[in-house]
Order: sequence, then C-alpha cells, then structure tokens
Amino acid sequence: MITIEELKNLKESEDNIEFKKGEGGNISYDGGSKSKPSDRRRCIIGYVTALCNEKGGYLVIGMNDNWPHEVVGTRQNIDCIG
Repeated sequence: MITIEELKNLKESEDNIEFKKGEGGNISYDGGSKSKPSDRRRCIIGYVTALCNEKGGYLVIGMNDNWPHEVVGTRQNIDCIG
C-alpha cells in the first residue's frame, strides 16, 4: 500500500496517477457540468478510462492537483460512505 508521504512526491506526468481535490464533491472532467449527478459520474469514469488507456494507474481524490500534493480532503460521496 502506498503512503500519503509517497503520494505527495509522485508526478502525474511520470507515474500514471491523477490527483483531484474534489472540493464540494464535484470533480470536473473535460468541461462536464458539476451540477448534475450524471455528469459527475461521467467525470470520474472519464478519469478512470483515461488511466486504463495508459495501461493503468491511480486516481487519488482529496489531494491537491499541484505538486507537491497536499491532502485537502473531499466531500465526494460523503453521504454514501458509512
């Protein structure tokens, strides 16, 4: 398992990883609407699909996109996690 400290030092361009803050529970992808739940699902699916097309990788939600990555937390699916 990878640690938060290790995640902070990874670079999206080199390590097949995508960082998204997910502030307010919305993760945009390719200009998708942040207000419709169906668009939000496509946003996440879009990132996963892109990583799959690159032979796999990681999608990290709740860390700043900019390097070095810092934990910012997220409200993504907050009502669905028990």
